[in-house]
Amino acid sequence: MKKKFLCLFPTGEDIVLVKDVGMIPYYLSKEGYYDSYISFYKPQDELPYLKSELQGLKYIQMNNYFNHEIFNIFFFLLRNLFRFDVIMLFHPNPYKILMANIIKVLSFNKIKFYFKMDADHRVIEQKLAHQSLGGRIKNFLCKRIDLFTAESQEVCNYLNEHTYYDAVRYIPNGCVVSDILSDKVRKENIFLTVGRLGTYQKDTETLLEAFGVVGQYTDWRLVLVGTIKDSFKDYIKDYFRKYPWAKDKVDILGPIYDRNKLLHIYQRSSVFVLSSRYESFGLVLLEAMSQGCYILSTDLSPSKDIIATNSLGALYPVEGKAELAKLMKQIVQHEIVLPEVHLVHEYIKKNYSWSIVVDRIASHLDHEITST
Repeated sequence: MKKKFLCLFPTGEDIVLVKDVGMIPYYLSKEGYYDSYISFYKPQDELPYLKSELQGLKYIQMNNYFNHEIFNIFFFLLRNLFRFDVIMLFHPNPYKILMANIIKVLSFNKIKFYFKMDADHRVIEQKLAHQSLGGRIKNFLCKRIDLFTAESQEVCNYLNEHTYYDAVRYIPNGCVVSDILSDKVRKENIFLTVGRLGTYQKDTETLLEAFGVVGQYTDWRLVLVGTIKDSFKDYIKDYFRKYPWAKDKVDILGPIYDRNKLLHIYQRSSVFVLSSRYESFGLVLLEAMSQGCYILSTDLSPSKDIIATNSLGALYPVEGKAELAKLMKQIVQHEIVLPEVHLVHEYIKKNYSWSIVVDRIASHLDHEITST
C-alpha cells in the first residue's frame, strides 16, 4: 500500500487549497508518491475547491477542542498516531518542533515530519541564533525533523548559516502549468496586479502612484484584482481626484474567485506588477508567467530567484515609485522589448510546475514509490 501523507493546516480556507497548502499534497498523490490527505477546521462543504480543482485529495476535518492550534494538532496526531507516514506542517516554531519530536518518540519514529518554512526576508530580524544553550537545544530537536524547506535561496542560506534550523532545503513553490500555452492568450496593453489591495504588505499605493506618472498619455491600462481593504477605499477616492484621467484607465475589479475568469485576465495582460514589501514566495508571479506575462517586481528574495538571471522581468526597490514608473515608461515606449509569451510559459513549465516541485520534496523525504 502507498504511504499516507497528511497536510495539517487548521485555519485553512478554500482559497489556500489552490496554493501550496493544497497543491503539494494533491500533486504528491497525483504523481503517485503518496495517498494524500489534508485537514482544516472548516467543514468539507465549505471547501468547494476540493471537488472542482483537487479531486482525489482526501479531507479530514480537525476539531477545535482547545481553541489553540498546537494543542489541537497534538491531540489529532495522538488519536491518529499510526495512521499516517508523513505529516506536513507550516511555520515552524520551538513548540511545534517539540511537539513533532514527542510524536516521533511515541510512534517509535514511524512518522516523518516535513515543515514548510513559508518565510520571507523578515526572518533575518528574528532571534534564531544557535550559539546559546537554548539555541543548541532547539538545534538538537531540529536535527530529528526529517525535512525543512524554504522558498527562496537567500532565506534558505541564512537559515542554514545563522540559525538553529538544521539542513534547510531550498524548494520553491510551484504552479499549475499546461503543457501547451492556450491559444486564448491575446495580449493587450495591460499592467496587472493581483493581491489584497491596500494592505501594508502589498503596497498597492506605490503601483498606483507609478502609473499616475506614466499612464495619462498612453493606451496602457492598469487592472487591479483582489479584496479591497476598507481604509484603502478613501485612498482610491483621493487618487482619482488627483488623477481624474485615471478613472478611464484604472480598473479596480475587486476579488475574482472564479479561476477561469482570473486566468482570462492573466491571458490578456502583458505585464504583471508585484509591488509587495515582503513575500515568502509570491505564487501570483508564477501564475502570471505561466500565461506569458512579463514581470515587474520589487527586489524580494523569491523574485530574484525567479527572474534575476533571465530577461523575463525586471526588479525595482521596495517602495520605489520612481524606479517602477521608469520601468513602466520603458515598456510603454518599447525601450524594454517584452519576450515572446511562449518563452515565458516554457520557462515556468520547466522550472516551476508542481510535478517538478513535489518530485524534489519526495526525493528529500527519501520516498520509494510503492504500488497499491
